[in-house]
Formats: sequence, structure tokens, C-alpha cells
Amino acid sequence: MGMKRIGQVLTALAVIGAVTMFVLEWRRQKAQEAELARMRAEMGELSRDLEEARGGTASAESVRRLERRLEAAARPNAALRPASGEEADASGQPDDEQGESPAPAGPRPVDMAEVSERIQDVFAQQTTDTQWTASASEAAREKLRSALPERSSLRTVECRSSMCRFETEHDDMAQMQQFMQEAFMDPQKRPWNGGFFAMPVSDPNTGKVVVVSYLAREGEELPMPL
Repeated sequence: MGMKRIGQVLTALAVIGAVTMFVLEWRRQKAQEAELARMRAEMGELSRDLEEARGGTASAESVRRLERRLEAAARPNAALRPASGEEADASGQPDDEQGESPAPAGPRPVDMAEVSERIQDVFAQQTTDTQWTASASEAAREKLRSALPERSSLRTVECRSSMCRFETEHDDMAQMQQFMQEAFMDPQKRPWNGGFFAMPVSDPNTGKVVVVSYLAREGEELPMPL
């Protein structure tokens, strides 16, 4: 396997990892939003009960009990926050008594935000290639539309001298993952054989999942951070 092909495989694996982390983060965020909504509803109900108890004939003990329940409901869930000093304990500092040398640092993990910013910057500075841009845009539209799940849509296609940028919109994570698999991993549906990078984001206005993807021109490489 050539070095260029190895680079494409590593980039694909990094994208899959980024998508997986995005899915997990999205699910965690939704779970927290649901829990927050439940807490607000519970606090609202307790507040109403407390006001009625204070203004009615409830005993002082009943009022205090409701006050304690309301205070407990308003208290943030400590289980969602890391314990103090947890990060330091997990850092794996060497044991001074044993006198062991620290393990050599491994390769720097891929920072997907850094990769995305680097590719966006290079893409923004590029001009179009009259011999390639138009044909690449047409081929990309045809191939990507064939890979879109039902109810997903192709927002934009823009090609410049060495890569194309696409935006697609999806209802949920399942549609996004299906599109990523077919559009960039299926040889029959990929627009052409080039390195790719994709970054999923949430659209706060619609709640949809938007994927911003870049596909390198065949024979070219995506610009990666140094």
C-alpha cells in the first residue's frame, strides 16, 4: 500500500472517529437537555405546592418538607461533574519511589477542529480551475445525491483548484452515518478517488445535522496541519 493510500485510510479513520465522538456528544447533550427539562418541571410543581402550603392550612412541618424537596431538586447533579482532583489522579504521573522514567510521549492526537480550520483556510484562498472545477462540481452533485438517504439534502457544492467542499443536511445521526458510509467509503458512490475530511455540526435554527465535507482532487492531498 502506497504512502498516499495509507494517508487516505488514516484520514478516513480519523473522520469516522470524529463522527463517532460527535454522535456520543450529541446523545449526551440530548440526555442532559431532557434531564434539565424534567428538573424544571419538577421544580415548578414543587414551587406551586409550596406556595399553596404557605397560603393554606398546611403544617409548618409540611412546609419545611416541601422546602427541602425544592432545595434538593434545584441542587446540580454532582455525578455529572468530575470529582475534584480526578484529572490529576488520572494523569499517570510516575512513582518517585520506584524511580521509573516516564513513558515516552506518543504521537499527538488528531485535533479535528484544527484539521477543519486548516482545510477551510486553504480552500478559501484557492482559485478555480477552469479545466476541472465545472466537471468536478457536476460529478459531485450527481454522485452525492445518489448517496443521500431519504429526507436528506445536498445544500451546496463548491469546487476550486484542488478540492471540493460540500454541505449536506440530515434529520438525525442515522441518516448522517448512512450518508458518510455511502458517499465516501463506497467505491461505487464516491465522486472520485481522493482523500476526504468531514465535520458534522448541529444547525441551531433547524435542529438538523449538517455535514461539511471536503474531497481532494484525484492525485492531490488535503492540506493537513503541520
